[in-house]
Amino acid sequence: MRKILYLLAGGAAKRFGNDKLMMMFGNELVFTYVLKNIIEFNVFDDIVVVADSKKMKKIKEENITGIYMATAGDIRFASLVSAYYTVKPEVNDIILVHDAARPNIKKDLVEKIIEETEKNGNCFPAIKVTDTLRLYNENETKTIERKDIYQIQTPQGFNGEILRRIIEYNGKEMQDITDEGVILEKLGLKIHLIVGDRLNFKITYLSDYMDMVKIIK
Repeated sequence: MRKILYLLAGGAAKRFGNDKLMMMFGNELVFTYVLKNIIEFNVFDDIVVVADSKKMKKIKEENITGIYMATAGDIRFASLVSAYYTVKPEVNDIILVHDAARPNIKKDLVEKIIEETEKNGNCFPAIKVTDTLRLYNENETKTIERKDIYQIQTPQGFNGEILRRIIEYNGKEMQDITDEGVILEKLGLKIHLIVGDRLNFKITYLSDYMDMVKIIK
């Protein structure tokens, strides 16, 4: 059984305004920071980085070796497919899919996800929502019960068989799929959650980046 990581680093970052993964954390780019940390975990047999040409060039410039590189697609699912066919897993392999925009990933969370994926076939780290939630649109406004609402994080774990079924999914709404859990639901498979890490948040806006810089320091 191999342990494989697909690191997705090809997003357009439209909400951020520019490529947040190419911004600096001290002397490191966000992108190289998360990649080097994951390599140092010494957990994965294979690491596939899905990136654009600028990030691939940076990997070569910094002589980061022992990884595979795959070309990013126009949408998240296309990037996942690119990683899958770069290092194609066997049925019982464990694959973690991680967004590089979550640079504060910790080894202990990775190991928990791997363990739970071995047991259940998939694993999603999640954080309970603590804020009051309100639905608001042109038709109505109302408070949403938050007791059973969770925020989903990455990395998300899959065994090779379940990931194969995800890759072979051919729905019409692929442009709108935000993570692989959406496809699991459409396949009728149960999603298994574990407690995530509140510091493993995603850099979406400039304020997120500033908060992450403080944490990393």
